[in-house]
Amino acid sequence: MEKTIQGMHEKRLDIRKHLVAYSFPAGLIITAALMPLDRIANLATSPPYLSLIALILLAIRPALELLTHPRNIWSTLKPLLSFAVLSVLIGAILSSFMSIDKAATYSALVLLLFVSARAWFMAVFTGSSDLSVFENAVLIVSVPVILFGFYQFIADVLGLSQAFTFLIPRYSSVATYSFPRIQSTALEPLYLAHYLMLPIGILAVRAAKRSLLKRELLLLIGLFVAFFITNSRGAILGLLLALFIAAVSIRNRKWLGIIICSILASLVIVTAFVGFAGQVHRKNSVGSFATHAIDLGDESARTRYDLWPKSIDIFLNHPITGVGFYNSRHAIHPELPASTPINKLQPLNNDYLAYLAETGLVGILLILPLAFLVIKRIWTVIKYRFVHPSSPYAFAFIGMAFQANAFHSILLLRTWVVIALLLAGQRIIQDANSIKV
Repeated sequence: MEKTIQGMHEKRLDIRKHLVAYSFPAGLIITAALMPLDRIANLATSPPYLSLIALILLAIRPALELLTHPRNIWSTLKPLLSFAVLSVLIGAILSSFMSIDKAATYSALVLLLFVSARAWFMAVFTGSSDLSVFENAVLIVSVPVILFGFYQFIADVLGLSQAFTFLIPRYSSVATYSFPRIQSTALEPLYLAHYLMLPIGILAVRAAKRSLLKRELLLLIGLFVAFFITNSRGAILGLLLALFIAAVSIRNRKWLGIIICSILASLVIVTAFVGFAGQVHRKNSVGSFATHAIDLGDESARTRYDLWPKSIDIFLNHPITGVGFYNSRHAIHPELPASTPINKLQPLNNDYLAYLAETGLVGILLILPLAFLVIKRIWTVIKYRFVHPSSPYAFAFIGMAFQANAFHSILLLRTWVVIALLLAGQRIIQDANSIKV
């Protein structure tokens, strides 16, 4: 009888051990696969519910750890980090009482809850081996993403309809420009560029630690090609800023040579792609491509310049809690009825100004703990000369944070994943040091 009970106990321990070992990496792999899929609205609540499944898989390890070691709950939960993530959610909730469109606010709050919960699980419980699994998964997923983008470009230039290219009509080569701007699985080209910051960051950091494998170098060039073909100016400037900070910090000529050669090779390929489009359409596509890349006064840019001052007026009129989370679109279009669907309204396209207008001083004060931790971790990465577990995420975050000046990304899954793993790096080092002691 005792042997039977002991056997059952050992079986339960084996099941628990396997759940701890495999559930969390599985959740990370699914998360890596979902990050470039901006076209699916509300991933967590859309069939086949992979985002929700990933969140549950990520929650299993924390739940078992807390059940197994209930006395260590305080140290396990990392109170400062937990408060920093929770305070952002609290700020958004407090702003919701003043919402113009409460339905839009509640939907956004649910999404924020999902992405911030995932961020907390990843920041607190990701281990060193998990990080390696996730980064490899990101690189593997990025391959079909950029290949699909290249297919979009070539197919569009050859005259295939949007039913086959899946390009939004305004980004095709028969719309505004004589070259297509690829979006691949992302919602728009600038969303694709935002996503590509992370795989580029992973390979750029690997190049600082060791020589890249041939396939890694080819992938890095391919990522740069896809990135530049999006012709997203804010993202390009953000990437250049991240590369500049990394170069100043790393101070390694070999690394700098690899990055410069990869970028130059990618620009040659981009020129060939765009030149091919020009040959087909008998236009100076290369010239118009370059003009768009440096033209900070075109219609798209002017729309942003016109809207940004309105956010300050909104804040001055609602300084305490703002106009409600995800409600700035309604506030900058007061001439339209409040019943207008929020996705039909032009956004501010500036995360910082939108957050100020939507959550007011309460939201700004409550996001400061998270901002402090993020800046502290980036500074740590710079001091470590980008040889640190958080390095790829610091690189990506710098680029994404700059792009956020002309973009709205606060509810994107990958924004919170990058923040989470940026914060996880220092804890991973501390855990490794405590095990050694």
